[in-house]
Amino acid sequence: GSFSFAFDELPDNAMTLYVAPKAELEIPEGYNTVVLEPGRYGDETKFKQGNTVYYFKSGVYDLTTISVPSNSIIYFELGTYIRVYETGNADVTPALNANSTKNAKVLGRSIWDYSQCLGGDAKHKGTYNIESADTVYVEGIITINSNGWTMCSWYSKNIEIARCMFFSYRTY
Repeated sequence: GSFSFAFDELPDNAMTLYVAPKAELEIPEGYNTVVLEPGRYGDETKFKQGNTVYYFKSGVYDLTTISVPSNSIIYFELGTYIRVYETGNADVTPALNANSTKNAKVLGRSIWDYSQCLGGDAKHKGTYNIESADTVYVEGIITINSNGWTMCSWYSKNIEIARCMFFSYRTY
């Protein structure tokens, strides 16, 4: 649930507490596991291999994008903090991209921080895109300072977004 408290009856002193059940990871039979350690990543997280769990250990990551392949699970341990960066002024690639993806999950608990990215009129870094996909489940993403449209899905079916929170003060 989501619970908000206003101290001294002042909205400016409000605090919101978000409580969600632990995200359980069940690895399907026949899936491989790739473990990622905290650090800086570029194209290494443009995953292509299906029947794989991409397991992000707790810690701080600097990355530009994660591609979600079909028949995969992207899993974040509790305490995963992702600082999204741009690779140049023309970097419009979404930070999480499920393009033509089928049967995939994004699970766990992670905070995605877009503070390093320019914001505005869709000419800058994208956030989360699900395009032409079928049966994709996203759970447990907390987003701060998203720089544009935050969770976008189009030409897709059977898409479920659960227990995600998006905090942004910028355009869109």
